[in-house]
Amino acid sequence: MVRLLTGSMAVEIQETIFSSCASNSITRCHDDGSDADLWRESTFSLWSRPVRYLAISREIPEATIRGTVSVVTDITVVKETDPIPHGFIAIDYCADSL
Repeated sequence: MVRLLTGSMAVEIQETIFSSCASNSITRCHDDGSDADLWRESTFSLWSRPVRYLAISREIPEATIRGTVSVVTDITVVKETDPIPHGFIAIDYCADSL
């Protein structure tokens, strides 16, 4: 799971089994309704395959209450070989692979 904390929102990439996705997971693409899995694998075992979805929750970490608050306004997913768009920062690590 990758988690980016800002002052008012947590953005996570959750790896889980499809049938146990959290309720705040983004599982469908808005524009065409397709599966929003960030890393599609074989559909051989549809109900037990690992999936990776963005999950967004609104929370204010206590450590940032007195400090500057940042707000996530846009998220974009790019291939590793593509440049990071202007105005974005990269989340280029996974907490479980450190």
